[in-house]
Amino acid sequence: MIWELSDVTKGQKKKRTKKAASVMEQISTNKQGVRKQIRRLQAHKTSRKNKATVKDKQIRNALEEYKKKQKKSQFDSNLQYFLRTSCKMDGSCTDK
Repeated sequence: MIWELSDVTKGQKKKRTKKAASVMEQISTNKQGVRKQIRRLQAHKTSRKNKATVKDKQIRNALEEYKKKQKKSQFDSNLQYFLRTSCKMDGSCTDK
């Protein structure tokens, strides 16, 4: 038995509908507040996509959180800054 591809593809074709038409079918026929209903439906679709999942979240252990919140000492950087200052006063100017 030999099947023809043209017969198989004819049964599988589906009609595509425009997105605007599907939105209009979902809302009520009442003309008042149609824009608001469309915005609500479209926002509902996007909120599903942007929903945070466990895969996207970064899991940190307690030690990393503790180190992040601790204040860092700036003593070393301040000391290096004051020691490398290029304009130092002469001893004759500072002595009385």
